[in-house]
Amino acid sequence: MIVWHNIALVQVVKRRLPTGLEIERRIVQGYQHQIERLRQLTQQTQGVINTAYIERLNATFRSHLAWLIRRARTLAQQPETLSAGLFVA
Repeated sequence: MIVWHNIALVQVVKRRLPTGLEIERRIVQGYQHQIERLRQLTQQTQGVINTAYIERLNATFRSHLAWLIRRARTLAQQPETLSAGLFVA
């Protein structure tokens, strides 16, 4: 495995407790100052790291590409088909 030095990864862990929802954010790769700078560049208002953007992207892919749905009638027969579909969507 090769580490990409320009990538910043943050993991969001959600736990349901009797008192409510606990959310923990962990830096997987990168540095605190790097992640803070990227967050400020991408979020115009004061915000936190969240999963809404990637969840929306995944939902868009699933709605446009039938073979990404769990119970689809069709499957991508070739890896190239899936790759081409992702770039078109």
